[in-house]
Amino acid sequence: MAETAEELDIKALQGKQDKIKELMRRDPKFIARLISQLDKQMHKMMLEKHKRSEEIKADQAALDKIDASISTHIQPCLTRLEQDIQYKQALREQVAGQLQGDMQRFKDMEREAAALISKARHANSKLMVRARKQLRICSGQMF
Repeated sequence: MAETAEELDIKALQGKQDKIKELMRRDPKFIARLISQLDKQMHKMMLEKHKRSEEIKADQAALDKIDASISTHIQPCLTRLEQDIQYKQALREQVAGQLQGDMQRFKDMEREAAALISKARHANSKLMVRARKQLRICSGQMF
């Protein structure tokens, strides 16, 4: 027949109680020692708890000090930096726009200069052709 977990727990507990009763019969100071050990353990636990709570308080004080430092020193500097960055970004965008416009004007001037040079070369070649013709005409009349 299968036993349930509850029945097993009860049997284990009864086994422990029987063991404790046996130990109490053998040693009458057994309970006193157990209580003394429990008291010592509780005392150590309370000391640890107190120590940990003191550490938590010290850590909280350090965190508060860091928060105060952030709000009084770092935050104003960060605000100024953010403003400077915004100003410089706006200035950068403005300069980039000006540069784009200047580059476009330069390219237009470059095309215009190339067209003028081409026109001047064309006019020069026409003049040279006319000048040669006139020289031939003039040199032919002289001879």
